[in-house]
Amino acid sequence: MDDKDEFIIGVSGFYGLVEGYKGLKAIVSISFHTNKRIHGPYGEELGARCFCSTPSPGKVVGFHGRKNAFLNAIGVHMENF
Repeated sequence: MDDKDEFIIGVSGFYGLVEGYKGLKAIVSISFHTNKRIHGPYGEELGARCFCSTPSPGKVVGFHGRKNAFLNAIGVHMENF
């Protein structure tokens, strides 16, 4: 993020099979939504299921998730305005 007053308000992306890894599912694309713009997508958005964080009148103050060789799940901790 470029500005001091920019902050993350949500996350979205795609979840699906990882090419070259037999049957392995992971987050294959992710975007970070801020109060000013969207950063991303990072990764491939093809042939996968879409996900997004629940809209909330606040900002992201932390992340949690699960991984193996790749990121399998991501969640956000929100702080309300």
